[in-house]
Amino acid sequence: MALGLPRQTSQLHPTPRAGLRGLGRLFTQGRVRRSSPSDPLNAFDLAFTQWLTSWTPEGTAAKIVIEHLSGNDTIKGMLGVLALWWFWHRPHPELTKRRELVVATAAAALVAAAASRTLAHLLPPRPRPFQVEGLHLPVPLDTLWDVKGSSLPSDTAALGLAIVAGVFIIHRRAGLALAAYTVLFMVIPRAYVGIHWASDLAAGTALGILVTWTLTRPATRELLARWPIHLHRTAPHLFYLGAFVVGHGLLTRFDDLRQVLYWLRLAAR
Repeated sequence: MALGLPRQTSQLHPTPRAGLRGLGRLFTQGRVRRSSPSDPLNAFDLAFTQWLTSWTPEGTAAKIVIEHLSGNDTIKGMLGVLALWWFWHRPHPELTKRRELVVATAAAALVAAAASRTLAHLLPPRPRPFQVEGLHLPVPLDTLWDVKGSSLPSDTAALGLAIVAGVFIIHRRAGLALAAYTVLFMVIPRAYVGIHWASDLAAGTALGILVTWTLTRPATRELLARWPIHLHRTAPHLFYLGAFVVGHGLLTRFDDLRQVLYWLRLAAR
């Protein structure tokens, strides 16, 4: 997709030494095209992506590591899933309340991811940064973008920040630590490799936090957790089977399953 960006790539990629000032200059000096009301992109997204992707040259070890990190579900999501298991099992005077919050957080993360994918198909199509010709970004190693369609909003950010919000409600310091980890290892790499724009990630973040806040209200979380907690007490073997499936879904966003369903749809045509 051509956006009429300047042909000289030196104008598109500020040097890292410029820091945030370089980002500001890109935006204020008009080195990115200002978008029209119908344009699916905007000047800030373009400027931020140009600035962020300029920090490491193509082919360097740091860039290769970040590219692999952006698609590594274990590194991206394991800490959040472990945090939920920790608060489920850790003794506490209000253990039942904590377990209700854990169930509500897990449900919120799955709902937020599903809502994000639904919105991506309902909203006008939006190209991903690596699909914009003027940015000269390589195709990411993570290929599931072709299954998910439009880039707005980010389901990765929606799911990850939904878990962060739930952990923050349970334990503020743990939530802040998890937030820093999630932004560093889950959110930023998605923008760096050109899978998402900054506004995609911001929209996913807002969606995840909103869904978690809604589902963790006392009456709602009690309703959501009633059956899982009862199952844990009466049939723990069944509970942990289901919990394993949910945990796997939180870790991978069921991407493997969605890819299989996508292939089946293509085969049926």
